[in-house]
Amino acid sequence: METKLSFKLIKPNADLLDKRLKSLFLRKEKFLAHLLDTEINNLKIDIGEKQQSEKARRYIYKALHNIKINNEKVDLVPISIFVNKETAQKLKKIEDKNRVLRNSFFNRLILFLLSTHRTLKRFDIAETMTNKNIHDDWHEDFLQFTGGLDGLENIIRDPLENIRVAFKGESQQDNGLYNTRLPPAYIGFECYLDDEYVPNTKEYQKRIKEENEFADSL
Repeated sequence: METKLSFKLIKPNADLLDKRLKSLFLRKEKFLAHLLDTEINNLKIDIGEKQQSEKARRYIYKALHNIKINNEKVDLVPISIFVNKETAQKLKKIEDKNRVLRNSFFNRLILFLLSTHRTLKRFDIAETMTNKNIHDDWHEDFLQFTGGLDGLENIIRDPLENIRVAFKGESQQDNGLYNTRLPPAYIGFECYLDDEYVPNTKEYQKRIKEENEFADSL
């Protein structure tokens, strides 16, 4: 059984997503529903038992709604898709339990799906990779089909698999795609943010003080 799910993407990425999916002859609604099916468990694993504070949620929400590109505010575009009811329930549980913002999650998801040169460069991830680029633990799993449709089906089955593997291999990050801090320009795409990175919190002030004290000691 399916149910309607709505979210908002920043317009530049929403437009680029439309363009890219059309060029690949993929139906946006069906593809995004499938993508959510594959990524919801990865989100759950990456966030774990962490619960975001209300201050962090407000900070991320405000950042998302005030994103600027070339000093111009970016609009958010509403999108609706039909997804498996079970998948929608899993997402709702993460939103309630871990206090993850839905729009931030989807914008982060699409950011990595598009994987533009700029995005990959920010995370020091190569645009192409071989087994030599990947951490030893991943060598056995990093196999690609040579057949045309088999290769295409393998990628569509898990669209973010390669960047997830590359992200871990190149960056040596254990937090995964959804629990690693993004550059300041992408705060609105955070799925979880510790209070030490939220301005005007005690945790933030403590971190800044400790960093200043460390800098002064050098």
